[in-house]
Amino acid sequence: MPLSRRALFGVAATGVASAIAPAAAAVPTAVPVPADRRRRTLLTAGELRDGKATAPVDDSAFAFPVGAAAPRHHFSGSLVLDADDKSGGWAVLKDEVGVTASAAYESLPRMDLTFVQTGTHLIPVTQGLQYTGHAAWNVIIGPGRMWHETGDGGADRAAFPFTLCHRNSNDTFSGAMTFLFDGDGVSDVRFQITQEICTWLNFDRWGQRAAAYVPKTVPGADRIRRAHLAEVAGRIPVRPLESLAADYPKAGIDTASFGRGVTTDAISALGVYYDGVNYTAEARTRHGVYAFPESLRLAAYSLAKTALTNLARLRLSHKYGEDVGALLVRDLVPEAADSRGDWSTVTVDDALDMATGNYASAGYEVDEDGKGMDDFVLTEPETTKTTLAFDWPHATEPGTYWNYRTSDVYIAALALSNYLRRKEGEDADLYTFLDEEVYQPAGLSAGFRAQCLRTDNSARGQPLGGYGLYFTPDDAAKLSRFLNVHLGRAGDRRLLDRKALSASLQRDPEDRGLPCSSSGKSYLHYHQCTWAAHVEAANPAFTEYGYAEGTDFWVPSMSGVSGNEIVMMPNGATYYYFSDNTEYAYFWPVFELHKLPAAEGTPGV
Repeated sequence: MPLSRRALFGVAATGVASAIAPAAAAVPTAVPVPADRRRRTLLTAGELRDGKATAPVDDSAFAFPVGAAAPRHHFSGSLVLDADDKSGGWAVLKDEVGVTASAAYESLPRMDLTFVQTGTHLIPVTQGLQYTGHAAWNVIIGPGRMWHETGDGGADRAAFPFTLCHRNSNDTFSGAMTFLFDGDGVSDVRFQITQEICTWLNFDRWGQRAAAYVPKTVPGADRIRRAHLAEVAGRIPVRPLESLAADYPKAGIDTASFGRGVTTDAISALGVYYDGVNYTAEARTRHGVYAFPESLRLAAYSLAKTALTNLARLRLSHKYGEDVGALLVRDLVPEAADSRGDWSTVTVDDALDMATGNYASAGYEVDEDGKGMDDFVLTEPETTKTTLAFDWPHATEPGTYWNYRTSDVYIAALALSNYLRRKEGEDADLYTFLDEEVYQPAGLSAGFRAQCLRTDNSARGQPLGGYGLYFTPDDAAKLSRFLNVHLGRAGDRRLLDRKALSASLQRDPEDRGLPCSSSGKSYLHYHQCTWAAHVEAANPAFTEYGYAEGTDFWVPSMSGVSGNEIVMMPNGATYYYFSDNTEYAYFWPVFELHKLPAAEGTPGV
């Protein structure tokens, strides 16, 4: 088949091979595909070599087939995709603020992606968030696969997940890319985005991008391969969500209650972790099942308050034997002196509790939903963002009134960053510190650990603290296990301050944090960036669930603004979902999971 669209990407003077050989010159097939395997009808070799993307296809076209044949060629080098020229198309399904009027949102960043290969695994050297400099998008590239199909003319087929990340917010738009590779060059790269976690912008985007292959020896390739295979081997075993009822028939669990109260089409990921198994629902998109559910990057939003900023407080307190939460913000963040509020007695824990006493309105999330917070979120430079974070009047004494405000947690992250630098030097970085001392020992994925959202839209900026992480379902299960079951231990090592962690998880009856009185929900408390629901059969709010008389327990959770929850039960079970219709509904799943006995190794309250 002629490669009529390859003129721009011929072999360069540097010897870079950039286009795949025509089918007629391909390497003959050596190992036949089983006769009962269905012939490919979507994204055929001809389409990838010289086709056009006219519409999204079923996401299964990007998936690694069950029983796929091993690849014949070895990929080691870079896949280079120039800035997108708006080829293909997009269908905007929701745009509440009018950003799609800008051409930047339709275009994609230039990508220079280096991969190494081991067996069928195609591993990006750089995983996690990558700052691109694009006007709208940063990107995340996840581990993919490579395999052989008889219909591809001797070439191998590769596919990998990718995610566009809005540069000013935590929103994610997920899809996949696929291409052919014959050892010397690549075909076009077909891509599509069919799923997102974003409350204000939804779209399908598809296209076919010309690409170049730059072969090279990758430094540290063996280490990268070993680390990836170890990560895959270390993932929590996955079973279908419905299997939970079959595995524990005596409990009488109704798995139909999982997801109840959340719009089905808005859910990106849904699961239950219990006793060493991650029970997950299918990761649905608008065009089938997501091709790489194990690598689906899920926008965390305010889950980061717990998983980044409070974890940093807990680790620093344990490592240095000092109650870091009791330190004064003014002594750690000089900019506090310029605030129009009063920070003279505000502690780090007051900021983590969102009880600084500095706010404009005492109403439930009035400040959080106002223009001042919008300006804070959209501002990239650290100096300006810090000024805006402190730009609130004094209203009441610190530690006395809870008022949900993301800027307070940003200030706590600044304070913790400065404390770390005093201890470990000016080059110390809070997120790198957490990666090395908490995330890696807890077994979180390379993509989670690699990077977070920072000020200045830069990998050298200050971690935002209040939002900006990207989970996978395995990360959600592992983080909840680390906190709720292992109580901050990794193997034989304690990593987190036991007393403060117990308080944040509502395991200290003398330290419940502050009631969320402005929310109008009498059962909600907030403590060190962690929500908690006090479930009592005697409380009219829980009458409909049918709890036995005398039922009384606490359920801590991490929560994100789009409708994300990681809910940790006293019996060691965790219910989690990531969605984008701002629905926070988990009490029916809590009722079902409460039926389970305490999992093995679950510590008592």
